[in-house]
This record gives sequence, C-alpha cells and structure tokens, in this order.
Amino acid sequence: MHADAFFTIGKTHKVCESYALAGKLDRGDLDPLPPALLALVSDGCSTGHHTDFGSRLLVMAALEVFSLDGHLGDGRKVVRRAMEMGSDINLPGSAFAATLMAVSHQTGDDVARAVAWGDGVVAGRRRDGGIDYFTIEYPSGAPAYLWYLTDDTKTIGYLEQFGGTQIVTEFQDMQEVNSWESKDIFAPEVFDFPVAEYDLVMVMDDGAQSFMAPDPKYGNRPSRVMLEGILPQVMDIHGATGEFLTRRVRNGFLRKHCVQNNWDHHDDLAIGALWLSDP
Repeated sequence: MHADAFFTIGKTHKVCESYALAGKLDRGDLDPLPPALLALVSDGCSTGHHTDFGSRLLVMAALEVFSLDGHLGDGRKVVRRAMEMGSDINLPGSAFAATLMAVSHQTGDDVARAVAWGDGVVAGRRRDGGIDYFTIEYPSGAPAYLWYLTDDTKTIGYLEQFGGTQIVTEFQDMQEVNSWESKDIFAPEVFDFPVAEYDLVMVMDDGAQSFMAPDPKYGNRPSRVMLEGILPQVMDIHGATGEFLTRRVRNGFLRKHCVQNNWDHHDDLAIGALWLSDP
C-alpha cells in the first residue's frame, strides 16, 4: 500500500491556494496506534487573503492531529491548531477559509476512510475497474469552511448569509444513484471504501470540476468537462512505485491528455491518493 499527493495552480490564478500532502505514518513499537497511510488536501478560498498559507497550515495541523489521535473527526481541533501555528507569523483568521479532505488507512483495517469538510470529490476505483464517486457541493457557492467554527458569531453569520445547504451526490459506475442534503454541514462527510473491493481511493478539491474544453457545437466556446471524462484518466494508474499519482496526473493527464484535447483547469487542483494493493 502507498500514498501520494499532487497539487498545481489553476489557469486563472496568480497564487496556488490548494495544497496536498501524503505519506506513511510508521509510529514505532512504543506507540499504541498502528502504522497508517494518509493523504490530505486543502483548498483555500480564492477571494480570501493569504489562504495559500492557511490551506498549508490546515494540512499540517490535520497531520499532527491524525498522528496523535489516529483519526480526523474533530474539525474544531484541527483549525484551532492551524491557527495557533499561524499566530507565529500574525496570519489573520480569515486565512483559514479553506476546505479540508483526507483519506487514510491504518494497518489491519478493512476499509480506507475518506473525510471531507467543504466541497470536492471523493472517488474509488473498484478492483473490477469500475469507478464510484461522490461530489460535495454547495448551492450557495460558499463552502462551510472550518474557520466558521472558531466562534459562534462566525457560525451564525455563515448560516444566515448562505443558508447552510450542502448536497452530497453518489455515483456508481459513473451513474448517479443517490443524492442527499447533509444534516450537519460542519460535521465531516465520511466515506468508507472496503479494501477487498477497491484498489485506489482519491480525494480531490473542486479544481477537478473546473476543467474546460472547446465545444465545436457552440463555436468552440469553452464548456465544462464532466467528471465522467476526467476520473477515468486521472485514475488510470497501474502501479504504485514512487510518486505514482504525480506521474499520472502531471505527465499522463495534464501534459499529454489535456494538451491533446485542449483541456484547461481554471481552478487550482489538489489530489491525494491511496493505493490499496501491492505495487
């Protein structure tokens, strides 16, 4: 089993506000928690200030919390730790207006678990080759960032201004099968992928849904590339030696497939992946 991560700036951005990190936590014999694989993704708000710093610190804080607790469930704990880190450089609280996604597997577990605060995509490739995935979206266009949980005024202000509606949609074999409204938008969405059924699991920020391509039906005006076209390309991985995700996304997908098809991703893109089989 292996973990890898990749992130890159979007076509319309001057600063990359997305970040991703992955690796293995080998805690040692004295730690009661088992070894684990972890991949983390964060996407800073493009209209915020210094959210490129905030997204990175959220990822580092999440790594620290996971290392100590063995899981990620308390979003407040993560964002408060990130803000403690940021206080050393006088980073404003608004810098932490960022999403957070993670996928992990601990030795001995039967499932890989993905968790998400904010919008994005969670995808798993079954061992028979089919792809199942979930999208997390906000009709208001304003994700429920963990920063809004740092005090009651921010929480209430967000709910009053944006309504607090979060929609999760499930796709099996690329076909929509279910959709629901989250009951608590500040609780993490949790997705379990049985290791016996899936060999690859990814978490992606909403940059995965920002790809555009010329549409000849409309005079080559840019049209959105749907996930049904993107996921089979991104997840076309057949081995996990070294930087398996980086090789596939940067070289095979962005530099080759996207160039050949005139695809561009307008938003920053960050992906974290777990390979659940031997290389």
